[in-house]
Amino acid sequence: MDSIVDYDSSSSEEDQDRKDIGLKRSLPEDRRTSKRQALPKLPTFFSPIVPHDSVDYQGRVRSKPAVMNNWATHVYLQVKPKDTIGAVVSLVLTEDVRPVDSPHISLSKCLYLKEHETPSYASAIRDALKSTKSFVLSFAQLALLTNEDKTRSFLTAEIGRGYQELTKCMEAVDRVNKKFNQPLFYQPPRFHASIAWSLKESSIEKALDKIPEELITSLRHEEIVAAMVYVKSGDRLVACKLE
Repeated sequence: MDSIVDYDSSSSEEDQDRKDIGLKRSLPEDRRTSKRQALPKLPTFFSPIVPHDSVDYQGRVRSKPAVMNNWATHVYLQVKPKDTIGAVVSLVLTEDVRPVDSPHISLSKCLYLKEHETPSYASAIRDALKSTKSFVLSFAQLALLTNEDKTRSFLTAEIGRGYQELTKCMEAVDRVNKKFNQPLFYQPPRFHASIAWSLKESSIEKALDKIPEELITSLRHEEIVAAMVYVKSGDRLVACKLE
């Protein structure tokens, strides 16, 4: 991947095609076009953030200096891995490639709120999504994405079915973020669930080569019901149920 980044590096025509046809390109094409696409950085949550060394555990590097009373906040859909995702992860694990503990689909960047803002922010997200109906997701392809600091690479499952519904959810979240003077999501959005990660891009490239096409085909047929959006600020988790 080139995380939840520089989406501007992807071609506008390619992204429009993805919206129109639901990410139905073949995996070999995607490997050529998406390996260096940027991806919203997957945050580590702290409660609250306190200053410490910039090097995180397992060799990961913090991209934003810690500030007292800043609460890392993230809006996302939780993804419960099904059989095919589990099979893919089992196939690619090595000393360099490790599983993502809690796969999810980001609807916001990693935000930083003051403690007194977190309750009203979560309430605003719930209100913004209150008329949103639950919907079905499925994955279209596997791809390598790298975070914007180029410190970690991820094996990701990108969304096909459900892209338009996720876009509407993201737009609702963006409206709230604008009111709270927080950054908006990446444009165009590239919705995905990261399922494995490595400090080496080459290790994820090798992992992709291990995955047989029939496993990817099975992945495309697995459906996930999106019925809950979560807002996490530090150790505080608020669930927003969709209709």
